[in-house]
Amino acid sequence: LGGAGTGGPGGDLRWAGLPPRNSWRGPPNWPDRLAAGLARAVGAAVDVAGGVTGSLTEDGSGRRTPWRLALNWFVSSYPLLGGLAAAFTLVEDAEVSRLLDVAVAAISPAAAELYVNPLCGYDDGERRFVIAHELLHAGLRHDTRGGGRDPWLWNVACDYVINGWLAEMDVGDMPDSALYDSALRGKSAEEVYDLIAAGRRRTWKLATLRGPGACDILPGRLARPGDQACGVDLDEFYRRGLADGIDYHRGQGRGLLPAGLVEEIRALTEPPVPWDV
Repeated sequence: LGGAGTGGPGGDLRWAGLPPRNSWRGPPNWPDRLAAGLARAVGAAVDVAGGVTGSLTEDGSGRRTPWRLALNWFVSSYPLLGGLAAAFTLVEDAEVSRLLDVAVAAISPAAAELYVNPLCGYDDGERRFVIAHELLHAGLRHDTRGGGRDPWLWNVACDYVINGWLAEMDVGDMPDSALYDSALRGKSAEEVYDLIAAGRRRTWKLATLRGPGACDILPGRLARPGDQACGVDLDEFYRRGLADGIDYHRGQGRGLLPAGLVEEIRALTEPPVPWDV
């Protein structure tokens, strides 16, 4: 009877989003988990004694989660990014990540907020790599340097450059899904953008740390559950509908489209690059 249900072979029952790719990595190592739990408990007790938190169970900014420990490591042990790490608010909310499709992480330099998915299943080294990646996006002002370039292609280009640097500096452990190409070593984000812009059809399969086809460099603060709904004006609705439609059309192999129509749609979604860029 496999596949006979309303949800097909995968079933129609879903919990809070689909499990992340790295959720299951074999049987748990119980001695390591016990050691990590003891370390967190002692750290929480020290925080209470020092007045950082009010109680051992306080669910506030001082909570010693694995992601917060990774962020604090930069403040205490990595001066290059320590100042940036101290300036950003860590938003570690599984519901926000699920609603807004944040697979691993994203950052909003404008709001000074770093969003991480606590269910991504990364280890300590990968968490440090991810945080360093997002902080460099903010510190190098990738959110404003793109000018009139396509935001998605610009994000991908910046990812290649940042991940290459982090690999050279040996900061944490690069996740398997990170964008990395040793052939791009030594190139700037602008140079990489020019290279990948010519092969746009291949880039729709790539994924940032936020997920496939999504930018992890955010123009503003991510909405929280319960926030007042934000609307989309009519022009943006039509532009988004055509842009999504052409990507789905090509991705599913629905056939060729007139070159003039494709250019018109791209012109709507990609403003012209300013002459000084």
